[in-house]
Amino acid sequence: RRIDRLIPKASPGRDHAQLEIADDLCRRATTASPDDADAWAAWSQVHTWQIYYSIDPSAQRREAARAAAARAVELNPKSFEARFAEACYLVRTAPGAASAAWINQQARAAEPTLRALLAERSGEPRVCFALAILLRNIGRDDEAVQVFDAMAASAPFAVEAWTEKAWLFWGRGRFGEAKALGDRALAREAYSSNLLLRIYLTLVWTGDLDLAKATVESLSPMQLQDD
Repeated sequence: RRIDRLIPKASPGRDHAQLEIADDLCRRATTASPDDADAWAAWSQVHTWQIYYSIDPSAQRREAARAAAARAVELNPKSFEARFAEACYLVRTAPGAASAAWINQQARAAEPTLRALLAERSGEPRVCFALAILLRNIGRDDEAVQVFDAMAASAPFAVEAWTEKAWLFWGRGRFGEAKALGDRALAREAYSSNLLLRIYLTLVWTGDLDLAKATVESLSPMQLQDD
């Protein structure tokens, strides 16, 4: 099987179960083809999503993410996926207690690579996502919004782009804009992240507790098992 089947194209709602399956597939792929840089890059991506979504932010998982990306780059320094995985490791793995200085340092290291990757593949939505998250994390909100908009231009990624942009607005207290974007995303596709945003907005801003309750009840049993 081609390794690109393991590389996520558009997968909002990366939950615990999905990532466990992906983790197993990547383990099998790197065992079968230990010299395939893209297989190691895909595995690093799985690790960093587990950290980013707080499914497993352990030191062991962080080291696995770093080591897999490093292995990918070692095998093929020119690989798009290897370089992308290395940049994503820097963007997604900030510890919960990380200082602003530490986050800025990681961003400075990752941004040139992400910009170079976008120069190679203009509008690549996965790279847009990583760059927008980086810019959001260091407070360059206007730039982050522009990159989320570029990501949304790719139809399979539009829902995730709108949802993440809505979370940016939520974090800045721009609740009306967050609600409008969140509703737009939910109308296209409901998944755990935009459902959770609706719950938060109904609890702390609109006060519609009936809608909050109904939204909680729409979550699947599997989603309700995740923190």
